[in-house]
Amino acid sequence: MWPLYSAIGVVDDQIVKLGGGISNNPFDTAIVYDVSDDTWTEQTPLPVPNHGPAGVALDRQVYTIGGYLSDGITDQVWIYDVDSDSHTEGPALPYPVAYSKAVAIEGCIYLIGGHDNANDDASLTFLKWCP
Repeated sequence: MWPLYSAIGVVDDQIVKLGGGISNNPFDTAIVYDVSDDTWTEQTPLPVPNHGPAGVALDRQVYTIGGYLSDGITDQVWIYDVDSDSHTEGPALPYPVAYSKAVAIEGCIYLIGGHDNANDDASLTFLKWCP
């Protein structure tokens, strides 16, 4: 099954796809598409299945930000290192949010918008993080 609503980032000629899900069923999928080889390769799965996270690449790492876990919306951030094929937990968001979008500009990550049934202001999310 191909999960929807994944975190996606691009590092060199590789597209990294992390997590996702189908009908609120989160996946821990980690897969890389190598553009030059036209191949998909499974990688070390996310430590926690996640549906609807934001994703962005920065400095050869792909960030999985927020999303839905099996027990609800999360404030977790996971950092996938392409070179070591490993995940480390980053600092938590100030509040849980899913379905946000993220971009990286000049070494900083911007998280925009999102959803959380318990926080009406989640849709107004605008966070800046410079790791």
